[in-house]
Amino acid sequence: MRSGPGFIAIVGASLAKKFEKVRSIKLRVGALPCHPTGLLSYAFNWSPEGVVNEYLNDCEVIEHGVHKWVSPLEWLEKLVINGIQLESFTTSGGLEPCARPTPDCGEPGLQIDPLPGHAKLMNFFFHELHMHDDRKKAGEILVNAKPPVNDDVVYIHAQPKAGSREGWPARSLSRPIIRR
Repeated sequence: MRSGPGFIAIVGASLAKKFEKVRSIKLRVGALPCHPTGLLSYAFNWSPEGVVNEYLNDCEVIEHGVHKWVSPLEWLEKLVINGIQLESFTTSGGLEPCARPTPDCGEPGLQIDPLPGHAKLMNFFFHELHMHDDRKKAGEILVNAKPPVNDDVVYIHAQPKAGSREGWPARSLSRPIIRR
């Protein structure tokens, strides 16, 4: 199952259909080990090359209806799902054609949700240790340090600003999905 961008885009589109009008939808998704260890609190259950690319390639976003490109591992925000504090930040590969702006839905976005401190550590690894210069070696080091695990959980968060013409209440859907 590829949770981002496919699954979360489906969740966002489904939520948008429930409202008369949608001003924006904040979409967040990420997969983490059920039992994280160490400072990274991560396991490389995905392609290491794909993860490295998501953390180093520019990120496509829509902000206030404007399509643009921003740096990865930025726009850091805190997110709490089922009492678990997560952090969310920009990664590449988030927007797909189904998430393009329309007159009714102008601000989809996608970020992943590792545990707090992950973005700072990955910035250190890629930029201060210059691992961005050797993506293959970076992937090998990361998989060796954080090998795949059998149990992980996918966190999703979708928050539309939507409603009727009378107002724009913000509602959210946040769920953990455990995969085994």
